[in-house]
Amino acid sequence: MIPTVFLYYFLRNQVRMRRLKREVGLETDQPKEIESSSESSDSESEDMGKAVLLMKITQVEITQVEITQVGSRYELANLMLLSILVFIANFTLIFLLKRNPNRSIHSTMNRKYELVDRSRQAADV
Repeated sequence: MIPTVFLYYFLRNQVRMRRLKREVGLETDQPKEIESSSESSDSESEDMGKAVLLMKITQVEITQVEITQVGSRYELANLMLLSILVFIANFTLIFLLKRNPNRSIHSTMNRKYELVDRSRQAADV
């Protein structure tokens, strides 16, 4: 099965190619007319120039598509690396707090309240 993202880009590029061919003149909506032999040599050289121009345009477009695909791969790799680092940091934090529960914020708050209670009791006596 082809992912919808690839299908979208494929269809978008097909539409672009048809538009470029129309602009260059290689593809028209009307059927081609048969030309006489004297005009054919001029039109052949003109068609070759159009074909070269179209080939250069497609090479630039293919390069742009390859760059965007590579960029998305790097984005995915960075996202995966970031998620792995966050998982390791969370695991390390949980492990350290289980090993030494006196370092947690709750134990620190409880210790402060115990000191306040002791000072109040000492003041009452």
